[in-house]
Amino acid sequence: MQRFNKESISFARFTGQISQIKILLTQKVYSTALDSIALVVFVPILFFYSPILFTVVLLFSLTGALASMYFSKKQRDAIGPMGKAAKIRDQFVSTTVNGIENVKGLALEPGLKDAWRDIEANYIIEAEKVQKKTGVLHNVTSTINQLMTAMVIFVGVHLVFGGGLSAGILVGFNMLASRVSSPIIALVTLKTEISKLLQSIQVVSGIIDANSETSVKGQKPQLMGQVSFKNVAFGYDDQTKIIMNVDCEINPRQIVGITGKSGCGKSTLAKLIQGLYRPQSGIVALDNVDLRLLDLSHIRSQVSLVGSDSYFFPGTIRENISKPMPNSSMDRIIWSTKKVFAHDEIEKFPDGYETFLEENASNVSTGMRQKLAIARALIRNPRILILDDAISGFDVDSEIKLYDALPDISVGRTLIIISNRLWHLRLCNKVLVLNDGKISQNGTFEELQGNEGFFKDQYEKQMNMISSNNSRKLR
Repeated sequence: MQRFNKESISFARFTGQISQIKILLTQKVYSTALDSIALVVFVPILFFYSPILFTVVLLFSLTGALASMYFSKKQRDAIGPMGKAAKIRDQFVSTTVNGIENVKGLALEPGLKDAWRDIEANYIIEAEKVQKKTGVLHNVTSTINQLMTAMVIFVGVHLVFGGGLSAGILVGFNMLASRVSSPIIALVTLKTEISKLLQSIQVVSGIIDANSETSVKGQKPQLMGQVSFKNVAFGYDDQTKIIMNVDCEINPRQIVGITGKSGCGKSTLAKLIQGLYRPQSGIVALDNVDLRLLDLSHIRSQVSLVGSDSYFFPGTIRENISKPMPNSSMDRIIWSTKKVFAHDEIEKFPDGYETFLEENASNVSTGMRQKLAIARALIRNPRILILDDAISGFDVDSEIKLYDALPDISVGRTLIIISNRLWHLRLCNKVLVLNDGKISQNGTFEELQGNEGFFKDQYEKQMNMISSNNSRKLR
């Protein structure tokens, strides 16, 4: 998971490297190995036929090999910029398509068209350079081979007229000359090909050899819902820490709130609990057992996380809600949707629970998507439920209904609510305030409301904003 957040992996680049490895192994290394075996046979024959002509072939072969090495380096130097230009082009297309609604909404098409012309033009220029270098390489090696043939015939004819060689041997020698020159050139340039092969293998192995998070089977306990952070630190790299020395404990069946400035690490804590991220130092424990000792797949069946933008797969509402438990009965599905007041709305659809959801449920409202996401999280009756800004897309009535239903939703499980809307945290037994990756405040809602600090300051600002808006409406 950290790898996907740290860098964007191009599938096209990955498959391209796989194809490159296949070509190098099957067409270059393998064929060179076979031709090298043929050298053992043909070199003695040609030398036996005519040492003079063999020397001519050897000199031209070495010249061709050196020329091939030189121009191959030029070609590789040109391939690098072309690859970068291709990567920029792919990223531009990907980000533009993914953000097409913003592109349309902000009327960005004219500027993006100009940017696309520049990016595509740069790629074409770099690709043309590679093509020219490839053409030069091909022409040089072809010319050297033709000159070698001409020289073999020229020297051979003189030897025939001088009586040192028969015409038949000259014809045979000329036919076999290419079977020697080509493998010699290939052998001399093999180091370059192997270097390219190793580079491609390094790119691919970086992905293939990445440790699977489920490579080690751990314990599979039935969780009670206790969560503890013991001196936990986390960052996407060694220079920047998002979480620093966090120590806290959440008891089973508590309702706990987490708040703080944007980017302070609230969502990161949630992902650490699910094992989506691994701490760089310290211990994240569930029921006092280090998360690294637990089977993550089993744990995630008991720890559900709902974010502000949950993903949905193409399929019906029923299929999407039952994804975590494919054999769920209709009664259980309805139970989970009623918990979030989505059942009546679903029943109003012409096809009810069989309503087809397009990719990422783009054909229903944001509020309905969030309700379905929470219902999907509840379907397995998790021991720990994390709502990470999950109520942000609701209308006021739905927000109030769900807020009032939180005590019922929390029955039998630990409920963690991550939100910057502090009134969402009124029901919490404990509230943690994060500041720059550290817990700066810790206490009940009432305690934090009465103590000087970030929480009190933000709460007063939010209440003043609500009061101000209400006053404007009354006027």
